[in-house]
Amino acid sequence: MSELSAKRTSKRLSQRLSAKLGESPAFKLNEDTHIHVKASQPFTVVVIGATKTGKTSIVSQLCNNEFPTKYEETAETEFKTTQTYPIRHESLSSSTGKNTVDANLQIFDTQGRLSAMVYNSRDSIEASQGVIIVISLDSLESYSSMMDYYDEVQRFNPNVNVILAVNKFDIPKDQQKISEKEINLAASAMNAQVCRVSALKNTGINELFDSLVNEMMVRKFLAVPVGLGHLTTPQEAKTEKRKSLLAKLVDSIKK
Repeated sequence: MSELSAKRTSKRLSQRLSAKLGESPAFKLNEDTHIHVKASQPFTVVVIGATKTGKTSIVSQLCNNEFPTKYEETAETEFKTTQTYPIRHESLSSSTGKNTVDANLQIFDTQGRLSAMVYNSRDSIEASQGVIIVISLDSLESYSSMMDYYDEVQRFNPNVNVILAVNKFDIPKDQQKISEKEINLAASAMNAQVCRVSALKNTGINELFDSLVNEMMVRKFLAVPVGLGHLTTPQEAKTEKRKSLLAKLVDSIKK
């Protein structure tokens, strides 16, 4: 594509995005050869899951580029960071491949105990655009309790974007207690994307938030209920298929 054609494509995409967003102050567009979106309004993200799954470590790596060496039980903690991610949704894509968003993230790291999480973090969940449910590959307990956390999210914010983060993906096979089949089954039951991460090695974390930011952009600003090829509408998530998947999940946990 010529430079002139790239500029024309970028301008059309900018006009399309501006038309969809109306007069919303959330975005500012430049008219370069690519689209660069600055989201002034923060995306609120809540990170939940059982204790000792690495929730704090994941957030700490993203925001501070450091891994906590000492374990301390978390009281709800707020983190803020601005990260740049590619825009990957097809309605905003162009052949330049340079479309990006500056996302202001307001991240709430929550307590691991379910009752404490519900008591202290209900308001954060209700206000959130994204929820990350963290399980640990070496903890069957984190897997078996995962749906309890998911159900609370659905109770407070049924249309929120949910991503399943599988932490400690770097541990040896003989220490892994959750199979790939079980992970995929859980993701299907929750209608969520799976991201495999290692907080210790700081791998997969940027990709995790990249995926979530793209989903939040689609839902919040473009009003498109369908995600990036793997999410369905909230209505579809309540079909018989989901009930069947949940039943299979329960059976797999009992075995």
